[in-house]
Amino acid sequence: MTKRKVTDIQLLKCIYQYTAAFGWAPSVEEIGLKVGFTSKATVFKRLEKLEESGFIKRMKNTPRALSLTATGREVATGVSQSD
Repeated sequence: MTKRKVTDIQLLKCIYQYTAAFGWAPSVEEIGLKVGFTSKATVFKRLEKLEESGFIKRMKNTPRALSLTATGREVATGVSQSD
C-alpha cells in the first residue's frame, strides 16, 4: 500500500472518529494535527482529492462542512455497507 493511500485512510478515519465523538466534522487544522500534516494547504489538497474520488462531500467556504460518503465510511470503518 502506498504512503498516499495510507494517509487517505488515516484522513477518512480521523473524520469518521471525530464526527462520531463530537457530532460535527473536524476543522482542517484538527485533521492536520491528528494525521501529522504541518500545513493546512496540504490538508486542503488531500481533501480535494478525496472529494474528487467520491470519499467525502464538502460545502465550499463553510467551516467543518464535510462528511463521508458511503464509500468513505466503508474505507474508514472497514465495514461494507452491504454487510
